[in-house]
Amino acid sequence: MHSNQGLNMASGFLLHELRVTGPTVPDAFVTFSAGLNIISGASNTGKSYIFQCLDYMFGAKNPPKKIDESLHYAYCHLTVSDMAGRAFTLKSDLRGGNVELFDGDYNTTLISSPISVLGRVHNDDSQDSVSQFFLSLCNLQHKKLKKNEKGQKRNLTFRDLARLSLVDEEEILTSGSPILGNNPYDKTGQISAFKLLLTGIDDSELVEKLGDKEIANRRGKLEMLNSLISDLRTEITQAGVDVDQNQLTRISVAEQQISQQLRQADQVNRELAHTRTTIEDARRADVIQHAELSNVLERSQILAYQYESDASRLASTIEACELFAAEKAPEQACPLCHTQLQRPPGQTNLDAISAACQQELVKIQLLQTELKASQLALQNEISAKSAAITDADEHIRRINGEIESRVNNIVSEHLTQLQALQTTREAIQLQQMRLVRMANLEASKQEIEGSITTRSGKVAKEALSSTIEPLNRQMLGVLQQCQYPGITTVSFNEEKLDFIISGRDRELTGKGYRAITYATFIVGLQLHIISRPYGICTPVLDSPLVTYRKPETEGEEIPVDLAMNFYRYLATSTLPQIIILENEEPPADIADSINHIIFTGSNTNGRYGFFPTQS
Repeated sequence: MHSNQGLNMASGFLLHELRVTGPTVPDAFVTFSAGLNIISGASNTGKSYIFQCLDYMFGAKNPPKKIDESLHYAYCHLTVSDMAGRAFTLKSDLRGGNVELFDGDYNTTLISSPISVLGRVHNDDSQDSVSQFFLSLCNLQHKKLKKNEKGQKRNLTFRDLARLSLVDEEEILTSGSPILGNNPYDKTGQISAFKLLLTGIDDSELVEKLGDKEIANRRGKLEMLNSLISDLRTEITQAGVDVDQNQLTRISVAEQQISQQLRQADQVNRELAHTRTTIEDARRADVIQHAELSNVLERSQILAYQYESDASRLASTIEACELFAAEKAPEQACPLCHTQLQRPPGQTNLDAISAACQQELVKIQLLQTELKASQLALQNEISAKSAAITDADEHIRRINGEIESRVNNIVSEHLTQLQALQTTREAIQLQQMRLVRMANLEASKQEIEGSITTRSGKVAKEALSSTIEPLNRQMLGVLQQCQYPGITTVSFNEEKLDFIISGRDRELTGKGYRAITYATFIVGLQLHIISRPYGICTPVLDSPLVTYRKPETEGEEIPVDLAMNFYRYLATSTLPQIIILENEEPPADIADSINHIIFTGSNTNGRYGFFPTQS
């Protein structure tokens, strides 16, 4: 079962059990725990009857409506405990009348006498009433509320708190102010009670009339505010920017798409650049090898010249030997240097010399053949490297062109689009700031205007907008965590005493959205009070999500995810306790952390409803 962090509240109370009894029928009861309690089931299984019983035990004038199943039941019992854990049970006849208060749980009502008899109607002069009992648990007894514009006051009653905690299935769909609830005839008192919960300050020190000097001072402030408002209104008009949250959303989506395209372009650029680097590395290697091969070919040419010179000398030697060997050879000139040859004196072995030269010439000719083959291979390899270098240059040129066409141009275009979107966003956000400032100035103006009274005795009127901002933030946080569609802001409409959700009046939304924002108001108010030295009644919400699946009118439904996220938020929130009565089931993933009571509407499957089945 859910263990809630909000139980460190100094004041307030928790509900433990609601039970109705009769002399001839088995008891009908439900038990509650700390944290989230959900009673779900089909219609006509007693959920609304439970709500009516709780409201009745909190001091409502009218008993629960009689239904067939309740005809034989006579008494209603409600067990609560203060934040220190002390239990109390209240017992009331279902036909009306006073309420008996017992110290302990339901069983004590069977064996003990009541410790007090409480009047159902609030009595300023007596502590023995249902209202005073619950106010004492909430540490809000003896608080004063402004009654009317003349400055008359009345005492706070527990019904002032209960209407901000118990919301039935009809009221939760209302397009009216959730602050006024279903009783618009006590507007001043209800606003004062609401402000008391917001601030912890009641109207005990209410001053009914301002002095002339203070009135003049405030009128001077009004003149200054009117001047500022006029200048700001001109600035807003001249800017000519429509604040459209949908446009901001579209801009965000477009920015995300452009960012994705830029990331893709960057990926393409990296891939092409990597390919280009690989080709450039290979080209550099080919250039180096081309130079080395050219150098080797150049050196081989020197060797070829050397071989040619050696071969020429050997050939001339062989020819000289042949000339000297010829009988009576005439004196001739050397074929190389053209010097006159003279037969050497004595006999020389010319044949041996000629043979040796002949052998050496053969060797050199073989070397020349091998060298020419090597030179041809070098030339072919040099040509191949030259072709590879040319191909690499062409490939690099194509890659550079592809980078320019596929990356640089696209990036430049997208950056231009992104800059335009950012410019539009900044203009809208600046206009939003102007509008917020305008709203603040208007609120200050209304606050001062409301505080200025005449000598006839009208009292100062404090604008709710001056104290409601913390509650706006609480509600915004709840809606954001529940992923309310398009949620950006929560503000307050002082004139309509209602909230503006993302720039749109709550009353203009469909029933489903009105219901969940009404519920969010109740939850936000509870969260606001947690850290205060006073408490409030456990919130009981009847069908806050009833339209999320089967709305009566198209367009009034809320997304299923929003409903499920609302349940999930409540299951993990710091609320001490909350009770939801709903037709539909909560998500399965929170089943272990909540108190879920299921009314199946079946006599053979699970629990039928609040009342035991009777044969």
